[in-house]
Amino acid sequence: MLLPRCLACGALSLLAVAPVAAQAPDIDRLLSKLPAPESVVKPRADRRLLEARELQADPQAREMLKAIEGRDARRSLELARVFTERYPRNASAAFVRGILAMINRQHAEADASLRRAATLDPKLVVVQQGLAVNALSQRNFAAAIPPLKRAAELAPQDPSNFLGLAECSARLGRKDEAALYARRASAVAPASPGVWLSLARAENLRRDYPAALRALGRAAELEPDNFMLQASLGFGYINLKRDSEAIAPLERAYRRNNKDVVVAGQLGFCYLKTGQLPRAEELLRHATRLNSAYGPAWAHLGHLQNRRNQPAEAVKSLRRATELMPRNAGAWRDYAVALRAVGRGDEAAKAEARAQGLPKPG
Repeated sequence: MLLPRCLACGALSLLAVAPVAAQAPDIDRLLSKLPAPESVVKPRADRRLLEARELQADPQAREMLKAIEGRDARRSLELARVFTERYPRNASAAFVRGILAMINRQHAEADASLRRAATLDPKLVVVQQGLAVNALSQRNFAAAIPPLKRAAELAPQDPSNFLGLAECSARLGRKDEAALYARRASAVAPASPGVWLSLARAENLRRDYPAALRALGRAAELEPDNFMLQASLGFGYINLKRDSEAIAPLERAYRRNNKDVVVAGQLGFCYLKTGQLPRAEELLRHATRLNSAYGPAWAHLGHLQNRRNQPAEAVKSLRRATELMPRNAGAWRDYAVALRAVGRGDEAAKAEARAQGLPKPG
């Protein structure tokens, strides 16, 4: 996990100890869904073929285009080989052959053809992107970087090249470079949520969590109705112990899907931390109804009941919490508070002993 788990902080009352840690999912679940770098840059063989005027005059060009559109990869490559023999100095022919060879997993042929195309026309961006994709399809991230750099030089306003460089750098452990390229992409395409997610991932890898959260926030601003983005932004705020700021995005996520137990539970936790108990209780009870095995909701609800001087109710909630989370020290401590309040001192001592024997959350 790259973002640290959040810890509850601050005394809420004289009788109740700090609430159980929120246990919100970190933002990695969202960031891990970003596309692989080879899918960010996708040169299209059919587009390049149509742009090649010299090839359009050849009757077999239409046949090759038809084979490409029909997804007949083998026949397409056979025709492309004929074309490169017929037009040995045509960069488009070499490019198309390279892409089709890659599709047919003939990576050595693809590399040779694409390099030939690059020699014939050094300014073709799609050729450089093709070389990168061929390397990426073999999981060779280091080999993909030089052509992506060249593509970025040729097309500095195309964010896909910078995104590819960011992802490749991240895969190679070059965290600072990944962040640099992601920032370049965000400068070129500030209206793209995916660009900001890439930057969030890069900053997260650098363990600059506030910067990662800012980038995630920009993505969420661009897609206010995106449940996953809003929820992840809220969880990110919780992980940085900025619970009051988590409420707005979690509320947006909750409006989109009020059946998600984690969103309901963590939103209830945030209202609890900020002292808004009626709304907190409403959400926490809803979370327990959605999933009676979701321990954090029971723990937070029990803590709330301790605060409201409802020890009998707190005992029930916290008994359930400790059953579901037997290694959660905070739940046991809250349980001890509730047990003492109803006069069950011996059981409270045992609960406190259980809490002391467990590691503190970190």
